[in-house]
Amino acid sequence: MNKAIKEYQEGKISIGKAAETAGISLWEMMDELKAKNIANPLTKEDYKEGLKNLEKVLK
Repeated sequence: MNKAIKEYQEGKISIGKAAETAGISLWEMMDELKAKNIANPLTKEDYKEGLKNLEKVLK
């Protein structure tokens, strides 16, 4: 669990991959991060880039 959280905080893995690595569900990982006051490491620009990529895929 701690390794997965550390890698998530460092932006090395997604929250989904962190949950998978820790052997828990995505929802459980979200609850765990919230309980530890761990913020999402992604920036606004990261989200914008993700949306652009999603639009390309869906077209």
